[in-house]
Amino acid sequence: MFVLGELSAGVVHEMNQPLSIIKMMIQLLLKNVKNKTETLCMKDHLNDINNQINKLFQIVDQIRIFSRANTVKVNKQLIIMNDLVHSFLRLFTKQLNASQIELIKNLGKDLPLVHVDPIRIEQVLMNIMANAQNAVETNHKDDKKLQ
Repeated sequence: MFVLGELSAGVVHEMNQPLSIIKMMIQLLLKNVKNKTETLCMKDHLNDINNQINKLFQIVDQIRIFSRANTVKVNKQLIIMNDLVHSFLRLFTKQLNASQIELIKNLGKDLPLVHVDPIRIEQVLMNIMANAQNAVETNHKDDKKLQ
């Protein structure tokens, strides 16, 4: 039963990350509707929401596979890590902006291709950035910068 509890806690944690982004995007959409901003902006947010929902489905699928075979399917792909980080930060920067936190990026150049599961890497990035955001909000109320 203890193992099931740990698994449930992990599932809840992993599902909260995409759900948080979905919630944030919906809030931004609602704000844009009130201000009657351009339809293109809303379309961009809707695409972001759709992408996060797809990630959520992939996480649920991995949990389903784990519960059946006691192994987790890893979907490794050759990727350019900076592309993955840029894609992730495009979404997360909106959340930082809502908290009035400035993000300072310093990514390596000419990095080699890596063979990883992009969903898992994004989950790791989300955990790191959410913890960093929380630390900045708690400890740096005057100088809200994240590097």
